[in-house]
Amino acid sequence: VVTGVCWEVASAGKDDDNGYLFLVPGVALMLSALLPEDQRPVRVLAGFLAFAFVVLGGLFAARLVAMIAFVADGCVDTSPPADATPGAPCWYDALNGAITGIDMVLVLGFAAYIAAQLRDRTPSRALLERVHAVLGCGALVFSCLVVVERGSLLAFEDHRVLFRRPSFQSAAGLAVVLALAGIWALEPRLRAGLRGWLATHTTAVSVAAGISTLMGVRSSEDVVQGAIAGFRCVPFEALTADDLDPRVPRPHLRAHSRPAALGSVDLFVSHCWQDPAAARYAGLRALAEAFHRENRRWPTLWLDRACLDPLDAAEDLARLPVYLAGCRAIAVVRTPSFLQRLWCVVELF
Repeated sequence: VVTGVCWEVASAGKDDDNGYLFLVPGVALMLSALLPEDQRPVRVLAGFLAFAFVVLGGLFAARLVAMIAFVADGCVDTSPPADATPGAPCWYDALNGAITGIDMVLVLGFAAYIAAQLRDRTPSRALLERVHAVLGCGALVFSCLVVVERGSLLAFEDHRVLFRRPSFQSAAGLAVVLALAGIWALEPRLRAGLRGWLATHTTAVSVAAGISTLMGVRSSEDVVQGAIAGFRCVPFEALTADDLDPRVPRPHLRAHSRPAALGSVDLFVSHCWQDPAAARYAGLRALAEAFHRENRRWPTLWLDRACLDPLDAAEDLARLPVYLAGCRAIAVVRTPSFLQRLWCVVELF
């Protein structure tokens, strides 16, 4: 992000989009590094983006005013604005000004929307999703506008010369980067995959792997690789109270689980099997309903009975710290015996 900003400042007034090639992926990675539970960082980043959109809107407004004056004079001003294209027909400069106006309206609208979410104290998880939606839609629209603007040059320039021009090549690269960033921001599975990759390279996973090593499992690298291969989740809506009753055989339960990426599962369920299944299910359902009210979907869970491999239980249990670190939050179903069980205490600390 810093590289992109510095590049754009250094190339102010030049036809150079290379700074955005750093800036757009940088913002995407910043968002990927945030978890929905990081309330203050999420709100700070949202506020920063709203402020950045306002500043960008001001820059677009200044450019729009200059372009309107230039086109109104018949595109014959002796000192044309920086956005004017030398040798281009006047209709192209008018098109360029119209696109600048669209850019201005969009970024100021995005700023107002994010500011409204901050004013209404939108929960961090929902706020992060809405920021992704804003950036995703914006990136796709801006990608289309770049294609329209640069593609219009083909109407009056030789394509063989145009394609060799560095400014045209950087603009084409920007259109591709914006399109990819927009698709990534709007597709939760892609974001979960990137977040999972980042999760395997974070301090939390490294520390968890170290704890597993102390529990007698090979090396930290083997633990992490085994956890990546064995990490699973189960949707809450697939569970019933009987699934939490150890007296009731549930051989089908693992079939309801599915492989997941570290960092993509909503809740790690910590509970005590000795307590009544109905009480534990009621507590878990209350947590899931609170999650549903905030996110408009049911959570994905790491639940031992559904996600541990019965054929490799010893190895899977030793990976427990990594599985916990791979979930976005821990759901503690506190019942009378919870703090009397060693595994429950291990999961907490």
